[in-house]
Amino acid sequence: MYEYLGNSTRLVITPLTNKCFITLLNAIKYNFGGAIAGPAGIGKTETMIELSKSLATHCIAFNCSEATDNVMISQFFKGLASTGSWCCFDEFNRIYLEVLSVIAQDLQFLLDSKKN
Repeated sequence: MYEYLGNSTRLVITPLTNKCFITLLNAIKYNFGGAIAGPAGIGKTETMIELSKSLATHCIAFNCSEATDNVMISQFFKGLASTGSWCCFDEFNRIYLEVLSVIAQDLQFLLDSKKN
């Protein structure tokens, strides 16, 4: 974390990108998560990665699939919590509803623990 990786390509900051940044940073300030919503292919993941670059925080883009289960995500959350990294879940709608329910409980526990 906070390792200089040299000059890299940057996302063009538009008024909409700026509003996303402000909203996500306010969510982080109050110990909430954030979810950028919109149609496919508009740069939601790239916006999140760009925000993490601006704050010198590591961000992992994770593509979910039908094979994603609660044990895998629990281990993933464990790694994120131990390193302080951010995560951007792509294709979150592909996860089965039963698994999604367990993931929501895990995430709620993590956010409550962070608040306390």
